[in-house]
Amino acid sequence: MKSKLKKISEVIVDYLKSVGADGLCCDDCGCGIDHLSPCNCINIDLCVPAKKYTGGCKNCNSTCSNSGETENYDGTCYKPLEK
Repeated sequence: MKSKLKKISEVIVDYLKSVGADGLCCDDCGCGIDHLSPCNCINIDLCVPAKKYTGGCKNCNSTCSNSGETENYDGTCYKPLEK
């Protein structure tokens, strides 16, 4: 029996879950594991696994903006995982 090939997004989600990440982030964008790249801005060369913080970006000292173009509009911020 052949196994089902995974979509790249499924591979990314599996990896994020395996390292304990809540989503992805890059310089000015963040997104949750349940809705990767909500504004179709994913850049796989810049995105890194991230943890979710609530209360806005000022509380996690990240450079993300609350512009409404990503999930950050709801006060959620994504900060890179600590190594």
